[in-house]
Amino acid sequence: MVMTYVAGGAVLLGLVAPGTAVHTFAGDEAGERFGWAVSELSDIDRDGAREAIVGAPRHRDAAGQVTGHADVYSGRTGRLIYRFDGEPGDRLGYAMADAGDVDGDRVADIVVGATGEGALICTGIPRAGRIYVYSGRTGRRLLRVDGQAAGDQFGAAVGAIGDVNRDGRADLVVGAPCHDGSGGVDAGAAYVVSGRDGTILRRHDGSAAGDGLGWGAAGLGDIDGDRRGDYVVGAKDAGSGDRGLAYVYSGHSGRLRFTLAGDAASAEFGWFFVASAGDTDRDGRSDIYVGDFCAADDVGACTAPRGQAYVFSGRTGALLHLFQGAEVNDGAGPGRSAGDINRDGHADVVVGSYTSSAGAPSAGRVTVYSGRTGRVLFDHIGRNAGETLGYDAVGLGDVNRDGRTDLLVSGATADVVYVLST
Repeated sequence: MVMTYVAGGAVLLGLVAPGTAVHTFAGDEAGERFGWAVSELSDIDRDGAREAIVGAPRHRDAAGQVTGHADVYSGRTGRLIYRFDGEPGDRLGYAMADAGDVDGDRVADIVVGATGEGALICTGIPRAGRIYVYSGRTGRRLLRVDGQAAGDQFGAAVGAIGDVNRDGRADLVVGAPCHDGSGGVDAGAAYVVSGRDGTILRRHDGSAAGDGLGWGAAGLGDIDGDRRGDYVVGAKDAGSGDRGLAYVYSGHSGRLRFTLAGDAASAEFGWFFVASAGDTDRDGRSDIYVGDFCAADDVGACTAPRGQAYVFSGRTGALLHLFQGAEVNDGAGPGRSAGDINRDGHADVVVGSYTSSAGAPSAGRVTVYSGRTGRVLFDHIGRNAGETLGYDAVGLGDVNRDGRTDLLVSGATADVVYVLST
C-alpha cells in the first residue's frame, strides 16, 4: 500500500494517512542550518526508543563567532538530552553519528565533526578540522582529534565502524576531503581512528588531485563475514568525468573490497550521502546507499538536477536499485536506511528530494522505497515554501510505540527537524 502524505492534508488511497509529526525540533537562531545533518542514535536513556542527533554548524555565539552546535533529543519524548557547543570557528555539527561504545560503559557515544569551514569546496583556511566524541551516558567530552594540516576539513564526514582493532572499544572512520596527500592537492583522505584514545589506526589517500576522498564516510557493519565492521568512503570528484566514486574497505585489513560508481547521469556521486541501506535483499549482509543530489541535470552545474539515489549489494557491489527524483530540480539523494516500514523482512530506504516544489516552491519531499521491490511505500510532500524538507533523512524506528516506523527528517533551510510517522 502506497502512503502519500501531503503536509497539512494527507491522503492514503481513501484512508487517513498515518504521516504526522511525532516531534518537531527548531533551531534557536535563523540561518544556523539546524538540521544540516541528522543521525539516529542508539537508546542512551534506556526508554526503549532511539534518540536523534541534529547539527547546526552555522550557529553564532553571543560574540558573533561561528561556533555551531549539535543537539541530542529523546526519540520517545522529544526532550533535549544534551547540547554540545563548538568553540569559535569550529562549525560543530557539520557531520555526526552514533559512535558506538568508545569508553566501555555499555552506552553508545556520539561523534561530531567540526570542519572549521562552511563552504562546500576546499579553501585555504587555518583550521585543519577536528572531531569531538561525547559520552552518551554523561554528555562529557571523551576525545578531541584534530586533522593533520590546515584546510584539510577533517570531520567533514564521520561514522562508526565497530571495534576493528579488537581492543574492546568502538572505532571511527573520519573524512578529510581537502587533505593534500600522495595523490595530490585536495586528493583527500579517510582515517580510521581509535575510539579508545583517538590515535590514527589507518589512513586511505585519494587517488588523484581533486578527488575529494572523505566527503562522505560511514560504517556498514560486517559485510564480508570476518566479524569486523567494514566501511564506505565517498570521493565526489573521482573517476571518469569527475562524477564521483565510493570505496568500500575491509575493517579487518583495510584493503579495498570494491569500488562503486554511478552512471552517465551522475555528477557528485558520494558527496555526504554514503551509508548503510540495511539488508534490502535479505542475503544476511547490509547493503550500501549512495546519494547524488546533483545527478540527472540537463542544464549542468547542479542547476536543475532531478537527483539520484543508488543501492548496491554489500555482498557483491552490484547495483540493486536506482531511484531518481520525480521532477526537474528535485535534488533527490539525501537519505539512507529507513528500516523495515512495511514489515516484509527487507530493509527499506528513505530518499529526500530537498528542493522539490511538488507542494510549494522548494518545500521538499521525502519518499520511502521498498528494499525488496523498489516501489514507493510512503511519500511525504512538503507544503512550507523554502523549507527544503529532505535535506537529510534516516529511519529512527518506532519511537512512539504506535506500530509504525518513524523517520528523522530535516528542513535545514528553515532550521527545522521533524520526527515523522510513516
